[in-house]
Amino acid sequence: MADSDLKRKIHDVLKDASFKDCCDLVDVSDGPDDDIHIVIVSRKFDGRRMKEKND
Repeated sequence: MADSDLKRKIHDVLKDASFKDCCDLVDVSDGPDDDIHIVIVSRKFDGRRMKEKND
């Protein structure tokens, strides 16, 4: 399980820096092993290729 303080910090930095819109969703959770899984849903990705979205 990843450190909860680290997950909160990642979430806050992403929300404050790039995904401030109220419709943007940033989810930071535990991934496999001790990895961190991050999901971002935002209209900022509209029109981009799948590779760009994944990067």
